[in-house]
Amino acid sequence: MIAELKKKGFVYDSDLDILEGEFNGHNVNISVVTNSNKVYRIFVADIAALDETGIKIRFNKLFNQFLKNGKYDLLDGEILSDEEDVAYEIAVNSKRYEASFIPKDQTIHGIVWYIIADYAGKYYIAMYYDNIENQADGEDL
Repeated sequence: MIAELKKKGFVYDSDLDILEGEFNGHNVNISVVTNSNKVYRIFVADIAALDETGIKIRFNKLFNQFLKNGKYDLLDGEILSDEEDVAYEIAVNSKRYEASFIPKDQTIHGIVWYIIADYAGKYYIAMYYDNIENQADGEDL
């Protein structure tokens, strides 16, 4: 998987065990997570943090891109309204902003989901591509 991402222009940082590059118009870090040498998760995180207005725009744009893509069906989530006070809801109510989609191609048993993550009053998108078939199921216990 790392070799495939390198072909797409991502640069591997062996010290941090991440790839860095451009994904869907944003600079991101990518981490490939495996179980028994099979990829079960690809984690994609924005590098640049945004303010509250910026993250609502980013969240909604990504939501609409998934809806219009044609490869995915909405599983859960909704567009954020202009009135939504993301900063307050995260800080005071520990609200989690998340959207999830499933592939229409049922040969892939997975889910794609993303959240608004926060750090020091700034926000970024953390996205997960999960292949459910490759996740650990207790075989090592």
